[in-house]
Amino acid sequence: MRVFSVPWIHHEGDTFYSIDISPVTGKIATSGPDGIKGAVRIWNSYAIGREDENPRPPMMLSSLEFDKHVNCVRWSRDGQQLVCGDDAHVVSVWTFAGGLQSAGTIGKRQALLERYERRHVMNFHRMEVSAVEWSTCERYMASASIDGLVVIWNAKSLPDRVAVLDRKAEGHTGHVKGLSWDPIGTYLCTHSNDKTLKVWRTETWKLDATIKTHFEESIPSMFSRPDWTPDGSFMIVPNGCNQSMPSCEIITRGDWDKPRSFIGHRKPVTVAKCCPRMFHYKDEQGIRREINLVALGSMDQTLTLWAIPWTTRPLVNLQSIATQSIIDLAYCLSDLYVVSKDGRLIVVKLESAEFGDMFTLDDMAETCQKLYKKVPPRYAEMAATPKIVRQENFEASALRSGAVSQLSAERMDIGDVSMMSDGNTMPGRDKQINTKDEKGRRRVQPVFMASLNAPPLGPTTFAIPSPRKLPTSPVKRIEKMEVDNTIVSKSVARPASPESARPPKRKRIISETDESEQEEEISAPVKPHFDKSAILAADFKKPVLRVLDAPGPLRAVDGALTIPDVKKTLTEKFAPNEVLEVENDSLVSALAGKGARIARIQNGTTKWTRYAVQTVVVVASNKQYVVTGGIDRDIQILNADTGRLLRNITIDAVPVRVGVQKHFVFALTASGTFHSWNARDLVRMLDRVPVLHLIRGDDPTISSVTLSEIGTPLIGLSTGHLYSYDAGDWLLIDRGPSVLTRCFGGIPTGEFRAGIIANRLKKRLNTDLAPDVPAHRRDLCKQAALEDMMNGLRNLGTANDYKDVCKLYVRLLIQKRSEAKLQELIDELRRFPRTDGTISEVQDMLKADKHFAYLAEPSPKLPRTLF
Repeated sequence: MRVFSVPWIHHEGDTFYSIDISPVTGKIATSGPDGIKGAVRIWNSYAIGREDENPRPPMMLSSLEFDKHVNCVRWSRDGQQLVCGDDAHVVSVWTFAGGLQSAGTIGKRQALLERYERRHVMNFHRMEVSAVEWSTCERYMASASIDGLVVIWNAKSLPDRVAVLDRKAEGHTGHVKGLSWDPIGTYLCTHSNDKTLKVWRTETWKLDATIKTHFEESIPSMFSRPDWTPDGSFMIVPNGCNQSMPSCEIITRGDWDKPRSFIGHRKPVTVAKCCPRMFHYKDEQGIRREINLVALGSMDQTLTLWAIPWTTRPLVNLQSIATQSIIDLAYCLSDLYVVSKDGRLIVVKLESAEFGDMFTLDDMAETCQKLYKKVPPRYAEMAATPKIVRQENFEASALRSGAVSQLSAERMDIGDVSMMSDGNTMPGRDKQINTKDEKGRRRVQPVFMASLNAPPLGPTTFAIPSPRKLPTSPVKRIEKMEVDNTIVSKSVARPASPESARPPKRKRIISETDESEQEEEISAPVKPHFDKSAILAADFKKPVLRVLDAPGPLRAVDGALTIPDVKKTLTEKFAPNEVLEVENDSLVSALAGKGARIARIQNGTTKWTRYAVQTVVVVASNKQYVVTGGIDRDIQILNADTGRLLRNITIDAVPVRVGVQKHFVFALTASGTFHSWNARDLVRMLDRVPVLHLIRGDDPTISSVTLSEIGTPLIGLSTGHLYSYDAGDWLLIDRGPSVLTRCFGGIPTGEFRAGIIANRLKKRLNTDLAPDVPAHRRDLCKQAALEDMMNGLRNLGTANDYKDVCKLYVRLLIQKRSEAKLQELIDELRRFPRTDGTISEVQDMLKADKHFAYLAEPSPKLPRTLF
């Protein structure tokens, strides 16, 4: 084993957030800060160990710039796409766009040789994206955010969504900090700060299990990155807590409620990573053993390597491998890459003699065939692809040549770590040896906890250990552990035979949905327990009648909003048993041609039908009106009871969003203009009001468009901003999470009644409070945020919003004895009388305080003025 750092892979000395290595090209992708912004950088792994060659191979290949920090970056299985999740609530997919003909430098950075372009941008998340992962079959991509949302995307037709795993779907109630796909393609696991691990079935996207054991006492963290063993037998989940000790949970496939634990780290484990292939070796009796190699990184700056299911203590314990918490791990074949919060990248190079021989792709395919009667595309397709085979042979050749291990002495700050490989059992070394050579370079011999050549374990492999307390003071190393103190279970002793350590046979041979046409069916006849058409629908291979999803975000590209795709069939829901059906290209007659058929269907019976010439792209309805928008720029307003046309209006551009609130109708066009009408009185309210200037900075999108009860437009952005329109101006009602809200922790809504702003604030997670803000500055920031809201809510026309915010504002001013602001507010309320009773309730609040009671007294009538 050899451990060394690579100092030229960095983010200007700042922290790493994630790392991933392309399984095809070997390119390294890292994410981290770039000043106040974020960056993803692509590095050349071939250059590691060749820094002193002449000519020196290129190191940094490309740098992708972001407005906010990027929390997670992952290569697709074919190495062609790179997905990133960032603090701007955005999931973006990048593809290689060729080399740069002229590689220039930017500031002090080295020349960039490759260009990547952003192909897809998904803005569905409402808060920071914490995790992204491609499925092993390349059919799906999952993303998770700190508001508890997990979104499944159709990787074959981005940005289409397949499922949203939210609270309505029994999803998480807290920050989702990690997710991982089952290599067989049956499950997706998600881990959250709500102290649960959830397992989802990919064939139906229904919840299969919720696991709480050993997570009830876990501490909240930004990241907790789980992984599956390459054969799919075990799920490895970090950030557990077993008997008040930090642990990493081993969950057997199909046996969700009986996790076992890796115990040994002093602080919570942040990331688990399994080697992408298994290993096999022969023990002292000549019996072939097969293992999964697992690496764990922790907040205690320690990296441990474990082998399951045979070895019950860590093979290697690398203490103080970093100076701060380990953030992420990645494998390139058997080489392990470690990134930490201190901004360093460490490579742990494993030799084949230390852990046995690595499985080939054929070996992995054969193992999965035996376990599940099917071969995942991850192994079947790669083994059958000549390009991948050539790449694998090339990487294996490079590994055999020792190219990576020839790191120059000037680059090393951690030296050799040797392990015996002569077939004899190596005695345990319970002390980590730290030495320095004459040049001051540090050399580490880690604690060696176990050997693969140890005798087979007895039946006490997973026995309950005797109680053990954590050391009361910090220790320099993890103490040497007994066999039964490493993997803990609440159950009785388990046998250590190969079959008992594997999932039960009946659990492994299951009727799973095929992930690829190349997978083999189960030979035994198994009755399917799901409708295969549901899986076909997820691929969008043919049009199906379905209720419209919630409108997606609208992005401005080249000064225009994106136009929705024309769909064959649209369905708008009226009531539980009533829908509005729109069918484009419906055959009217063989001679007349085709048109759009619009029908209202109640309990399977058509209530009315109407044909139209236009091709409908957007539709909305309520109990009174139906609104359609066509590709020919026509807006049609229909009576919902009879289908009679009330108004046919031609606007300036193709509508991208329409809506109806009571008797008010609106349309937002591709040219970025807003229109609204009073359908009851058949009069226009707003005409061509521009909205594109609202989309500025941080690359936001329009996430919501609606009307208030009196027809006032409300436009929400992905940044959290909410605008209303009054007297020719767009007024900012709510800034969303901002510098102000982080200074005082958010606006309390306990006394708020139903209303637009009340519902919005109650759905928002509490903002983290910045601990370094003085008390007086918190009050000033809270006043500023409330004044922002009152300015936008003044003429919104809702019954409770302005009154609730105003009362909260008055209470704060009374508490802080802000007499001048109170006097100004009461004068304004008298000058602009309201019908919602705000002034009377404010006067009652003032009368209750002796110091300000005089402000509630009647005053001479003031002349009405304009602001």
